Amino acid sequence: VLNKEGNVAYLGIDQYIVIDTANKSNYNIYQPNYERYIQNFSRLSNETGGKVSIYPIDYNNLNTITNSTYEKVYYDLSSILTSNTFYDVKVMLRHSQEITCQEILGGFDKKVGEAFELAVADSDFSVGYFFRYSNSLKIGQTVDIQIAVAYYDSFGSEKMRIYNYTLTSTDDVNKLYLSCDVDAMAKMTIMKTISKYPIYPQQVSENQPDVISLVGDYLYKKILSSFKYYRYEGAIDKDPSQLVLPSTLKYYPLYLYSFKRRLKLYSLNKSLHLLNLRNKMMRTSIDKCIKFLFPRFYRIDDIVFDQTYLAKNIIDKSLIIHNIGEVNKYGIIQKPYMLRLSIDNIDFDSAYLIDDGEYIDFLVFNYIEFDFYDDVFHQATWSDCVERNVSEIVEDDSREINKKIRSVIDELRKENMNTIQPLRIFFMNERSIGNNTYLYTKLIEDEFGRECNYVDYLCSLHADIQKMIY
Repeated sequence: VLNKEGNVAYLGIDQYIVIDTANKSNYNIYQPNYERYIQNFSRLSNETGGKVSIYPIDYNNLNTITNSTYEKVYYDLSSILTSNTFYDVKVMLRHSQEITCQEILGGFDKKVGEAFELAVADSDFSVGYFFRYSNSLKIGQTVDIQIAVAYYDSFGSEKMRIYNYTLTSTDDVNKLYLSCDVDAMAKMTIMKTISKYPIYPQQVSENQPDVISLVGDYLYKKILSSFKYYRYEGAIDKDPSQLVLPSTLKYYPLYLYSFKRRLKLYSLNKSLHLLNLRNKMMRTSIDKCIKFLFPRFYRIDDIVFDQTYLAKNIIDKSLIIHNIGEVNKYGIIQKPYMLRLSIDNIDFDSAYLIDDGEYIDFLVFNYIEFDFYDDVFHQATWSDCVERNVSEIVEDDSREINKKIRSVIDELRKENMNTIQPLRIFFMNERSIGNNTYLYTKLIEDEFGRECNYVDYLCSLHADIQKMIY
């Protein structure tokens, strides 16, 4: 388990399901009060780069141990044991005198100073530096930043990497926003938020909703201040009735809205999911963090026909894609059109893929033509798939749709550099979709519970910016 400082402590097996790797279909549950020091099997030590999840076991009711819980443990352990691991990691920062490093953020919470060490880190581990500039910084002056990383790889070889950055100061707000990296900015904002309002299991109590509300309000204020500054300094001459956002940051409110929404939905499951979310946001790489907040959503049942119904609505014909599921001229598998993360894009006679970087979810609805179930699962109907608990695609290269779907899934895994990324199949109908909390953690643009939809969120943001400026 992780203690408050993010360090690995002793693991009580009465709080964990241990995988029997020799037979994945069976559970191997140790008896209560048996303890094992977790460093013995994965070398996860202080401020580790690995992930440790907590799975409590109710010994009065072992039926509560579900396949999904087992799958999650299996995936987490596989990630730890198969990822590139680096040891005795030392990081040193040097920079120009005109800026000051206020704090360093990562899986270890918050650090001050300009150097730190990690006993273990994996290839996904990320760190954020928060700088302030001094009054001595002049317009047009350059600022130099150097980060040196020394470590040992899995073979015991000593390595060093040095990263150099040069930035130029400016008072032109348009240049400032033009050079923004929206993914990095969103990730840094979330890290700052979590460090300001820490979320730990022991805090999950009757007061927890207050902490979550504080986080939501803080994120909203960060978006407001950023866009108000842009509107006032860079777009004051624009029509005040329009919400004008810098093109580089148009996804910034969506990412932060998604985090706030997940925080509330995960709070329904109390400490386990909140801790998992906190650790993921603080320590994973920028690309995986953003894909988790903004999953990729594709319709998959019609790719044999190149999704012609979508192509009809595309004005720029150069954007029409062909030969979905086949290798294109760039040597990669052509993926389908990406859809908005809204239930409005779901039809009950279709099938979809959702890729959040951790899992690939295959949603199969009940009114698809029967040929689809036969081609993909070798089953006659949707009901047969449900009754027989179908959990995988039957490999059959003689069926074109089967081969193309598997090719698209392989390409998604390749993009995520995650060959063990699990495929989960959900057979859904009208009743199962209506109040599905899990699905609404993915469809982040829709209203759910007390959370408004994303369009209303933007309208509220626009109204508040107008009140602050005009």
